[in-house]
Amino acid sequence: MPNLIECGFVALPSTKNIVIEGSWGHWLKFRGTTIRSAIELGQEQGYFQSNNELHVNLFYWIWPKIVQAAVVEFTDYWNNHKTQTQHKANLPTGVAPNVIFDFPQNYGLVNCSVQVDLASIVAL
Repeated sequence: MPNLIECGFVALPSTKNIVIEGSWGHWLKFRGTTIRSAIELGQEQGYFQSNNELHVNLFYWIWPKIVQAAVVEFTDYWNNHKTQTQHKANLPTGVAPNVIFDFPQNYGLVNCSVQVDLASIVAL
């Protein structure tokens, strides 16, 4: 079994994780807004009143579904878009991240996925 260094895992604070931090700009281009700004707009226009128990309960019932759908949509877009070719990059470029994930051996990489049985997932 490969060790974590061979698999490319390193613990970093989010501010040092350039890939994650850099994706926020792509999210804004893709979605055009943040979830927070949508919620704040609803408050400003009186559609959401945080002192109204019905509004709060509806918020907690509806918004997680809205946020999850937006995250899934962006993740699908991001993982299937072709990256720009960069000849000096250490990692593969010029192909979609999902292609690299599905065929790591084609790019000199190692599949470090961990199989988890369905019963464990259901228990969680």
